[in-house]
Amino acid sequence: MKNNLLMAVCGHSSLSMLLCASLALAQDSDGDGVPDASDNCPSVANAEQADCDSNGVGDACQSSIELATGNMGAIGSESQTFGSLEGVAPSAGNVQVTVEAIGDFGNPTQFATLMLAHQFVATAFQGGGVPCPSLPDSYTFQISKKTWNKLVTASPNGTMAVTIFGSPEVSATACPRPMSQVTVAFAESIDCDGNGVQDSCDIAAGTAADCNANSIPDSCEISSGSAQDCDGNGTLDRCDTLVNGSADDNQNCTPDSCEHAVGDFGLDGIVGGDDLTLLLSLWESENAFVDLSGDGFVDAADLAILLSSWGATPYAGGNCFTLPWAMTLTFIPDPAIVTNATLRSAIIATGLPWRVRDNSS
Repeated sequence: MKNNLLMAVCGHSSLSMLLCASLALAQDSDGDGVPDASDNCPSVANAEQADCDSNGVGDACQSSIELATGNMGAIGSESQTFGSLEGVAPSAGNVQVTVEAIGDFGNPTQFATLMLAHQFVATAFQGGGVPCPSLPDSYTFQISKKTWNKLVTASPNGTMAVTIFGSPEVSATACPRPMSQVTVAFAESIDCDGNGVQDSCDIAAGTAADCNANSIPDSCEISSGSAQDCDGNGTLDRCDTLVNGSADDNQNCTPDSCEHAVGDFGLDGIVGGDDLTLLLSLWESENAFVDLSGDGFVDAADLAILLSSWGATPYAGGNCFTLPWAMTLTFIPDPAIVTNATLRSAIIATGLPWRVRDNSS
């Protein structure tokens, strides 16, 4: 609608060019009251302009989601039009809703009523539609975070029911190619640790560690099993070895202390005969390295631990992907330099070091 207005008024005269520039500056694509030119997230409504990590990108855009019903068909008074929004989730801010339709609208008595999760939300096209337009009429509005999150709660399994019905004067058969679609855009509130604070804000405030700079709190990666913390110190094993300097002689991104603790004294990924031979050779000694139970002596308790871990260890096959032709300078990308979280995650996902020095040429 705004783009069409700009095209209509922009010409070659000084006055029309000035008017065009003024309209462009005032454009507010997401309808949140903040002009696009100064909006830190112009595609998702975020009147509060929250930016908890102060990186110039609004929190709403760092976790924005857009969902659409797809074509739901004709709108008319004869029957209701049904669809659904799949994958809805709580929002961190207000939600932008857009209703598009090619239908029988054109006067104040012709309008569409929209319901989400079986609850009335808005009326659209009342006096503002065009009968059977070549391009869909569009009606955009916002609903509050509080209202949206209540609708999400009323949507089992993340599926929100969408219902549209026309006023009595709207005919579903008036247009040769009728259509309707509902789209929502919102900022997903990602709070993996359930503490009531968005993850990105926790990380920015330092209340949640993110040692591998992938925008996911380390505690969540550990609790979900997607990352390893073999010594239970709250730090990912990769970060212990690559950032904090924990010994990792076999370069498998697991602290050697964890492998020693299960009886893999040779760090070969297997508790086997060589480890048993070492333990028996130090039987009844006070050797702390082989004292797996920590009781001060190498005895039956240590033998029991070793035998219970017999075979491949949980750390077998680990690899830090060190490069034989290069010296690793920094393994994990520095967020102060690689500021794009998506790019940092992609770098980390390769398993390769971020900065190296070529020693082969």
